[in-house]
Amino acid sequence: MAKTGISHKEAVERQHKLEEWSGLITWTLYGLLAVLVVAVVMVLVEGQAKQKRLTELRSAWDDFFVTLRDARDAAGPDGLDNAAQIPVLEGLWEKTKGTPVQPFVAVELAQCHYQEAMDAVIDPATKRRVVVDDAIKRQRSELEKSLKVFDVVCQNWPDHPAYGPIAFQGAAMCQEQLKDYSAAIGYLEDGIKKHTKHFLVDRMRYDLARNYWLRSLKNEAEGNDGQEDRSLALEQVSRVVSEVADANANMFSWRYDARYLRSLLQEPGDGLKIFPEGKPPVRVQSRPVPKKAADTPKKADVKKAGEKPAEKKKAGEKKADEKKAGDDASEKPVEEKSDATGKAEKPAEKSKEQ
Repeated sequence: MAKTGISHKEAVERQHKLEEWSGLITWTLYGLLAVLVVAVVMVLVEGQAKQKRLTELRSAWDDFFVTLRDARDAAGPDGLDNAAQIPVLEGLWEKTKGTPVQPFVAVELAQCHYQEAMDAVIDPATKRRVVVDDAIKRQRSELEKSLKVFDVVCQNWPDHPAYGPIAFQGAAMCQEQLKDYSAAIGYLEDGIKKHTKHFLVDRMRYDLARNYWLRSLKNEAEGNDGQEDRSLALEQVSRVVSEVADANANMFSWRYDARYLRSLLQEPGDGLKIFPEGKPPVRVQSRPVPKKAADTPKKADVKKAGEKPAEKKKAGEKKADEKKAGDDASEKPVEEKSDATGKAEKPAEKSKEQ
């Protein structure tokens, strides 16, 4: 007769295996529970840190806008000009240090210094450029201040899409005004390499071509060869000028200037294709010049269309009209009498005999 069931030894082995698996499953569940707890804690900590960063960022932007608003309100109806805005931005530079608002404040401060440099050589009364030693020294000082702030942004936030390209372009403009074209070229080349797909790249390429061209003129004036810089300038400006898109470019846009620069760098025959008259673009005044009062025709002098000119009277007719006017003036007006009813009576007609 066949035996059924298992032996004691097999039962003990199965019991040991079951205990091993149950222990492994238990520790696995404990491990998953610990991982879940750690994940929840990390999410909470990250959420708190993100909320803290947002609060600090909002507070920094609030400080920036509130400080500027109070400064504008204190300035009165004339507003806050660049000279008055510079100390306000310098104070915000210290307040926003270490926050994402700091590069924005730096760019604003650098642009204010640059505008002050441009206004330093402009006569406020005539709005024309003046060549005075004091004005030129002040302009150079403001350009150096602007360059330092732009350079801080280039060193600390070079890859930032909002501030990096503006800082590289601004630093290059300062160096161009300081006649250091090689340094300007360096800033522009670095900015183009770091921001190849930025919308300011075309404008930076035009600025790069212009600085190449200016450096070639400087080298030629000093007796050196400037053909290499002219070739580089033509290469850069040709990459941003489009025959189709820029054909009707606004005269006051940089693309119009880029087309004219390319015409200067090309051969005479090719340059005339862009400007057939062979003349530089003429800048018209942006504001119409008011006419003098003497040049404005009077209403009496303006004749309607189709109106015939007044006929001249003869000498005899003129005397007769004058005499008639004198007789009418010498006659006294006839007074009207009213009766008791208050109605006015008609004046008595003179008889034919009188």
